[in-house]
Amino acid sequence: MMRVRYFPHTHMSDAVADVLTHLFEDVVVTKASSHDPVPEGVTALGPSSEEEARLSALLADWRRFSGIHGEDAATYARGLGQRVDPVDEMLTTQIKSELQRQVKGDPVRDEGTDAATTARALLSLAAEYDLRNRDLDRDLARIDAMQQSILDTLKGEAMEVPEMPAPDEASGEVKMMRRLSAWATLFTGEGDICPDRLFVTTSREALELVEEHGCASLEELGVFGGERLDSVLLAALLAGDASGASLKKGADAGGGPVTVRICIARGEHPYALFNRFACGTNVSPGVSSVQPSKIKENILFVLVDSVARS
Repeated sequence: MMRVRYFPHTHMSDAVADVLTHLFEDVVVTKASSHDPVPEGVTALGPSSEEEARLSALLADWRRFSGIHGEDAATYARGLGQRVDPVDEMLTTQIKSELQRQVKGDPVRDEGTDAATTARALLSLAAEYDLRNRDLDRDLARIDAMQQSILDTLKGEAMEVPEMPAPDEASGEVKMMRRLSAWATLFTGEGDICPDRLFVTTSREALELVEEHGCASLEELGVFGGERLDSVLLAALLAGDASGASLKKGADAGGGPVTVRICIARGEHPYALFNRFACGTNVSPGVSSVQPSKIKENILFVLVDSVARS
C-alpha cells in the first residue's frame, strides 16, 4: 500500500477526507497537536508527549500575553498575511513572556522552544483561524441569501432560501509560504529515511510555491478521470507512465465538481525539496539538521481542486 501525504494543512475537513480516501488507499495528515481531530479513514502523525508539552507551554505563554493585550487567536493568525510577520511576533511573544515571568519572580520553565515547536504553534494557530474564518464565511453567505430571499418576496416572488455551498477549501487561508515552511520543518524532522513519494494538496498556491521556491520542475501528467488511484497505478505514475490511467492532458475531470491534477517532479528527493523551505523561509532562525539526500527519485504531486469544506 502506497501512502499519500496531505500538505501543508494540518487540519482536514470531513469533505476533504471523503474525497481523498476515495482516491487513495492510505492518506496521512500531519497533526500540529495531538488534540486535533482526525477524520475517519485518515492516518495521523502527531507530536510525541514531550513535543506536545513544549507546544502547550509555548501556546500558553502566547495566550497569557495575548490576553493581557487583548488579542485572540483569530486576530493573531490574521496577522500572518496582513499586518505582521508571524515568526517575529511569535518570538517577540516568547521574549515578553519570559520578561514578565522574571519580573514576577516566577521560576523559569525548562521547555525549550525549537524550530519544530514554533512550527507546530504556527500551524495550530493558523488552523484555528481557518476554522473560525470558515464558519464566519458560511454565516455571512447564509445572511446574504436570506436578505435576497426577503427582497424577492417583497417583489412578489416566491420566497426560497437556497442551500448555501460550503466555502472552498482554499478560502480564508493565512499566509501560505509561512504555513508551507512550518509544515516542511515538521516533515523534514521526521527522520533520516523518507518513505513518502506522493503528496496531495487542496491549495493551488501551495503547489505553485513548491515549483517556484522548491526549485522543482513540475511536469503535468494530466487530469484525473475519476477512478481510485491504487498502488499499482501510482507506481506507474511515479515512473512517469500515465498510459494506464484515465488522464487527459490539459483537460478537466468530466462532469464532476472536483478536479484532480497530477504532476511529477523528476529526479528529486522529498527531504531535499522540502528542506529548501525549512532552511530558507523557515519559522525559526535555526538551521535544519536534515541534510539534502543524494538519492534522486521521482515525486508525485496531486492537486485536488474545488473541494468544499463542511
